[in-house]
Amino acid sequence: SALNTFRQLLVPRGLRLSGLSSESALAGYGVINGMAMPVLLLPTCLPLSVAELLVPALTEMQVAGEHERVRRSVREMLGKTFLLSLGAAAFFVFARPLGMLLYGSAEAARFLRLLAPMVPFLYTDIVTDGCLKGLGQMMASMAFNIAEAALGLVLVWALLPRWALTGYLVTLYICEVFNFTLSLLRLRQIINGDGSH
Repeated sequence: SALNTFRQLLVPRGLRLSGLSSESALAGYGVINGMAMPVLLLPTCLPLSVAELLVPALTEMQVAGEHERVRRSVREMLGKTFLLSLGAAAFFVFARPLGMLLYGSAEAARFLRLLAPMVPFLYTDIVTDGCLKGLGQMMASMAFNIAEAALGLVLVWALLPRWALTGYLVTLYICEVFNFTLSLLRLRQIINGDGSH
């Protein structure tokens, strides 16, 4: 939480160093976090609910020694979540009408379209984290989140003064893919019996 808070505090500084005025920097940052991201995150209520339900269910299966059932359940849930996230790719196709309908803002529509390809990683990562927690990997999940926050801090510090809002978008993508990859690799180790339980 401290790392993420510090990162958010560094964003306006980085945008100002890029040459944007304080007003432009905060306006662009506000459009991304206050307009585009809430629209993209709205459908996550479904994967978030699934992730919450997975924790006790997977723990129960693991304790009962039903390893094949664990593997099958994890793969099924990840597959369904990925399909849901591909359906949410409609954000990319309908970014302009959505941005104009909800906010009357072409800029919000532009950022919605730019962020839409991140949706499959974002949604699937939520369920992956739920699976890890259900399989007793809370410490690994926490370590990945801390590593992502630290990476985000470094990227905001390094990229924003040079690339402004583009640097912020790149930071969001790199951090999400980084966390998703680490979580998925660890989950794969656990369900295939290659990691410690």
